[in-house]
Amino acid sequence: MTGSTHILIGALSGVILTSKMNITGVSAASLTAISAISALIPDIDMPGSKIGRKAKPASFILNKTVGHRGIMHSLLGAIITAFIVKMYLSLQHFNYIIPGLNEAKITAGLLIGYLSHLLGDMMTKEGIPLLYPLIRRKISIVGIKSGGIAEQIFSIILIIIIFKMMI
Repeated sequence: MTGSTHILIGALSGVILTSKMNITGVSAASLTAISAISALIPDIDMPGSKIGRKAKPASFILNKTVGHRGIMHSLLGAIITAFIVKMYLSLQHFNYIIPGLNEAKITAGLLIGYLSHLLGDMMTKEGIPLLYPLIRRKISIVGIKSGGIAEQIFSIILIIIIFKMMI
């Protein structure tokens, strides 16, 4: 999936999360944005990705040490990332930065965005090693070509669903 599609999947995941948690207003918009942006995190292992271009040193190091679609595209990568972010937020007292959101809700938004990325990449031909390092075989559930017409149609459908849910 392209970065734009990942952002849309992350945004939809954030809208669903805020709906299920009865979060509204600025808090809902903020958590949805966190989920949308977090949907880019797994691609930090690819220097040419949207997030890789913004975090060049980290992206380069991850690409050279673990490669693209390795640990960052697994449940273990999601858990480690969420843990690091939760620890950082607890040390920074982020409970007061965004009204109505505490570190647990922000971490949930990050995790749901991250997991939405994994689901999106599982829909591609390439797949992902979801259970890495236990099982390194890549899982592909649909076989969509990244950047292809099917992904573009999928993106349009996502936009429609997001707008319908927000109304």
